[in-house]
Amino acid sequence: MNEKWFCLALGDGVLAAPVIAELAALSLPTRATRPPLALLLRRRQQGLHCACHLYFTPGLHELAARYAARPCARPGMAGLELLNGEPGSLSWWQRHPEI
Repeated sequence: MNEKWFCLALGDGVLAAPVIAELAALSLPTRATRPPLALLLRRRQQGLHCACHLYFTPGLHELAARYAARPCARPGMAGLELLNGEPGSLSWWQRHPEI
C-alpha cells in the first residue's frame, strides 16, 4: 500500500463546488482491512472567501494522480470533514495519529 497522503488545493469554495461534488459522488473502494480510504475536506474562511483543501488518505494515490494532487504530510485532523468514504473513516483517522 502507498503510505503517502496527497493534497489538492481547490481554491475558493464557490469555484471548487463542481470538483467537490464530483469527488463526493465517486464510489470509493472499501477494504476489509484498515486503514480506511477516505477523501477529507478542509474549508477555511479567509475574509469573504472560503479556501478549500482536499486530502486523499493513503491508498488513494491513483485517484490523487488523476486530479494532480501533490504528496503532503498527514494533515491535522481538526477542522476536517469526511467528503467521501466509509462512515466512521474520519473518526478512525482521528484515533490513529501514528499512521
